[in-house]
Parts: sequence; C-alpha cells; structure tokens
Amino acid sequence: MTWIHVVEESEATGEMADIYREATEQGRFISNVRKAASLNPSAIRALDSLGASFRENSPISHRHREMLAVVTSVINRCQY
Repeated sequence: MTWIHVVEESEATGEMADIYREATEQGRFISNVRKAASLNPSAIRALDSLGASFRENSPISHRHREMLAVVTSVINRCQY
C-alpha cells in the first residue's frame, strides 16, 4: 500500500479512466509508478509519448530493451 494518494483503476473517471482503459486495451500493465502519477494525467500522457518515441525510433530491438530493463532491475534490486 502506498502512502501517496493515487487514483485506482476502479475509482478513475474522465481522462484518467481513459488512460487506464487505453493501457489495458494495449496489453500494458498498470504499475504503481503509473498510479503514483495518476493525479496528473497530462504527465502520464507525456511519459507515454516519450516511451513511444523510444520504442519507435530505437536502434535497439524490443527483445534487447526488455533484457536491459530486466538486468538493470536486478542490479538495482528493483521489483520493476
């Protein structure tokens, strides 16, 4: 349980509900990091846009990006 006030998926309305629905429809996980930014939907949209830019314009394959994320998380002892 987080001490930061977040908008849970079941409580989301308006733009935040749209963001959660779009992520779910695209098969993306609704992480606690995303929920921590849920009070600022425009920030989430900006982060999604940045992430999409990295994915679309990357010389690194999806498989290799995932591998880098896993290795980085293990090194940092991060659950994500």
